[in-house]
Amino acid sequence: MDRGDEGVEVMLVLLTMKVLHPEHIHLDRGNHEDVSISAAYGFKSEAIRKYGKAMFKMFVKVFCALPLCCIIGEDTPGKSIFVVHGGVTETKKVSIDDLNGIKRHKFASTIAPKPRKKATKEQKMIEDLTWSDPKDTNGYEISDRGSGILYGPDITREFLKGLGCKTIVRSHECIEEGVERTDLGEGYQLFTIFSSSNYSDGDNFGAVLIFDNIEKPPKVIQYRTRKPPPVAQMQNSNQVKLGELICRRHFRLERAFNLKDPQKTGKIPIEDWKEVMSSTLKVEQLEWTNVGLEIPREGDVVDYNTFLKQYTFQTLPHVEQIAMKSEDSAGAARALYSNYDLMQAVFDKWDANHDGQVDKEEFRRAISFLNESHAAETVLDADHLFDLLDLDKSGSINVNEVCESSRLLRASSG
Repeated sequence: MDRGDEGVEVMLVLLTMKVLHPEHIHLDRGNHEDVSISAAYGFKSEAIRKYGKAMFKMFVKVFCALPLCCIIGEDTPGKSIFVVHGGVTETKKVSIDDLNGIKRHKFASTIAPKPRKKATKEQKMIEDLTWSDPKDTNGYEISDRGSGILYGPDITREFLKGLGCKTIVRSHECIEEGVERTDLGEGYQLFTIFSSSNYSDGDNFGAVLIFDNIEKPPKVIQYRTRKPPPVAQMQNSNQVKLGELICRRHFRLERAFNLKDPQKTGKIPIEDWKEVMSSTLKVEQLEWTNVGLEIPREGDVVDYNTFLKQYTFQTLPHVEQIAMKSEDSAGAARALYSNYDLMQAVFDKWDANHDGQVDKEEFRRAISFLNESHAAETVLDADHLFDLLDLDKSGSINVNEVCESSRLLRASSG
């Protein structure tokens, strides 16, 4: 709901469908149905801008009222599906009564207090259900998203056994083909389904699952709502966008790197690293050694574990963890991009020698002009934006690349 310009309308349509077909439309709460996350990603400002503060407060009440999960199917053990946004909890044996007993109306946020050990059982369960992701190995560990856990097949089986389900359907991860099935063993299975195609200007499929019979494989319908973006759009993108993309494919990158490293040394040749980056991120023509990424390497060998640690939701100063701040870099970048024509004119004015390069001081003056003009939708932090856009850390920004990225982004969103 908060990835476009009409998130409020999307939410209202879903709620209208629920009112019209209460027995057939079921909505679960995800990690973005959260008072702080909706502020960071623009839904709050959109709701207030269009309908006022009272409307946003009403949406927060709706977020709190949404179920955290649901079970579809028969009461007979093994003939039902557990549906949730993130996944299971760190507590293996959870009953339906345990889930129904969560006083969800009390929690405007899905994020548990940190450190996690200080959180109540309810707070942990809410965070786990909305923020967690599966992993290939047994056991569980705290997710490097900063919220939720990574849960293995054994944890998932025990959780499903407690509920009398054989199948879990969840989302929370962008899947290139729209859907991914994982065999958990002992007849249990996990589906990750992602309905948004071309997510974050990528080229993934969206998909839906249709279960005609719970005991049989579901039908999969794949689709795209628009054509994949041009490679040039990613080539000209900035550090915020590329870093977030790596974050969101973190676990898939890790699995792909591991396949290239059967001896589990944590290191692979740089050509293998490039191949994994291109195939997993679906950006085939990007020159990975020249886009501002910090690549820990010795000669032609990349330490991929160290590389991945740089791009998690805890270490990257963006996305979910920025939600607790009053302004976020993604929102600032969107505001900058939305003023493309004015931004280009301002940059042209300060680029005195017309070499296409603007240094930090020139950039500060330009952004100050934008802020004073009230053209931007939020107050822009010049130093923060400059650091994000200065990919090669040269101390200057290539204005033509920045403006072209802005034009492409604006065109693709229209």
